[in-house]
Amino acid sequence: MKVKGTSTEAQQDTVKISRQAELLKEKASKAVSSKSEQASANDSVNISLAKFISDQLDPTKMADERRQKIENLKKLIASGEYKPSSQVIAQSMEEELGFEIMTSDEVKSA
Repeated sequence: MKVKGTSTEAQQDTVKISRQAELLKEKASKAVSSKSEQASANDSVNISLAKFISDQLDPTKMADERRQKIENLKKLIASGEYKPSSQVIAQSMEEELGFEIMTSDEVKSA
């Protein structure tokens, strides 16, 4: 088998290929580090979002707010100032009944 060209040409080709490989490695490395930086930024946003949601759904905080709301309603009822409309009462009853129906065992097993 004959190989065309000189050994100098082969060396030059090898050097070119090595340089191209190094450039590709650098580009790939930059792309990966860029992606990981973006992922890190997104992770911190997701962590912050998770903390915000956790803070908003804190059972202690929700219980305190609910207790305060109930106390205010009790005061309004005691003073005779609490007069909800019949529409609001009917809507609340309908929602509660719908919730009970959807969560009943008969509906779950059907």
